[in-house]
Amino acid sequence: MLRFDERMHMHAGFYEQGLDLEGVFLKVDNKDIWCLFFNFEDFDIVIGNKSKYRSNN
Repeated sequence: MLRFDERMHMHAGFYEQGLDLEGVFLKVDNKDIWCLFFNFEDFDIVIGNKSKYRSNN
């Protein structure tokens, strides 16, 4: 299980081509790893085959 450093996060966005999309990067505690969280439903984006993108962990 990943633990995140609650003090470290960063907003990342794409605001071109008429789009206004934003996600949040959270830093993994004690590692130089960042994870992006993006809620597709907030932007009415549909992923056709979600199982293709799921981790086996």
